[in-house]
Amino acid sequence: MALAAPDVYLVLQADPAAPWAELQRRYRRRARELHPDGQPVRPPDQRLAAARATALFAELQAAWAEVSTPERRAAYDQRRRPLWGGVGRAPAGPRATPGRPARPAPPAFGSPLPVGVVEQTAPGGLHIVVPGRAGELSLAGFAAFAAGRSGAVLVGEIPAQPELRAQLRAVTFVERLRLTTMVGLPDLPEPRDHIDDDHHLWKVEHVRRAFDRWAAAFPGRRHQLPYADDLLCMARLSLGGYQLNPPHPAGLWGAVEPPATSRDERAARRDQPTVELDLGPPALVLLAAWAGDRALQHALGTGLAAAASAAGPDGEELSQTLRSLARPRARADGHAPVPEAGVCWGRPGPGLRRLLTPFPTAHAYLEGADRPRELPWGAPLAACGSDRDLADAGSRLVTQVMAALAAQLDHALQLVSRRGARLSYRVGTADPAATRAAVVELVAAATQQLVGFPARAEARLQAGA
Repeated sequence: MALAAPDVYLVLQADPAAPWAELQRRYRRRARELHPDGQPVRPPDQRLAAARATALFAELQAAWAEVSTPERRAAYDQRRRPLWGGVGRAPAGPRATPGRPARPAPPAFGSPLPVGVVEQTAPGGLHIVVPGRAGELSLAGFAAFAAGRSGAVLVGEIPAQPELRAQLRAVTFVERLRLTTMVGLPDLPEPRDHIDDDHHLWKVEHVRRAFDRWAAAFPGRRHQLPYADDLLCMARLSLGGYQLNPPHPAGLWGAVEPPATSRDERAARRDQPTVELDLGPPALVLLAAWAGDRALQHALGTGLAAAASAAGPDGEELSQTLRSLARPRARADGHAPVPEAGVCWGRPGPGLRRLLTPFPTAHAYLEGADRPRELPWGAPLAACGSDRDLADAGSRLVTQVMAALAAQLDHALQLVSRRGARLSYRVGTADPAATRAAVVELVAAATQQLVGFPARAEARLQAGA
């Protein structure tokens, strides 16, 4: 069966109601992002593999050829209208086209979770498919469907429209690409020949494969949402307009707050003090927990400097060791390198060996142990990819600490940025010093609950401009 061309507006990441000049701007921006020749000079976390960039760039060129002049765009919209039903398509039952049978209901998932998959985002709303049910639902329809169903979740892409992003906060929402990446699926399912691409049912198939792979890897958790805490944290930040690192097996590594939309907002941000929080190398915290090394746990409870001083290095040696821990390492699974990946099973560098000399239990565990199945707080390590290590697990530990801070200090803190284990929060209370002290105590309490001992975080209060 010949595959239908993807929707031009999806490829351009543009609103179908946007003027032609806006489409032209979107095309030029996407061309700069996807051009294969430009990938080597892009930041590692934004770089695409050569084959992937070539395929996406060719798809972009084909899409732009359909709307490259206002006249071509008008002709394309005329052809497109019967398929999409115009702006704001209403929910409907199975649909028939001339010479083809009615559209079947999407396949049911192996997981009993009630899951909705966003097929399309249009200015009028979302078009959602629930596997095993015929027809489509609006966002309000899915919210009604999810009411009273434990664990109901909506899977899709972040819509461009701010009003739709705000509405999505009313349901349990996760991002499809992050879900499928964390369970180890490629961006698109292959092969796609048997999937009805005219209606984008490949998205339903992609999500189904993710749940099937999760159930096969962790049969006892098949009734759960894969990596729920990590995915929900990333979805909340995405809906808030934060710029996140691309989908990555480590989950969330970097985040930057949305830019200010007015001069008054920029001035208000400058006037607010910030708390700069450094959690240290979280991989060492996990190593101490898994190895059960009481000496290393005690040292980390008083700060990384105490752990380093026990090993005897002077200040310069300590700085070199910390830099070696923060150095990115090439990954075997093809994803961008993760900083702080200097800590990994089986290959500790000389700086890390020197740092762990006084802690023989942790040293022996790092060099000889198989990777565990679960993180200390019970969440599973991913069962996919060849490069899951302590650095990836450490990224998930930091995400859990962020979630604990958000639950306790939601109105007092506003995340400014995350860079690995370094967090920056804007303080919105009258007593910033007390907030800083509360942050330090909460981090210790959170790590105590997560890994079994309190790890000390360094927190500095920066006055507003």
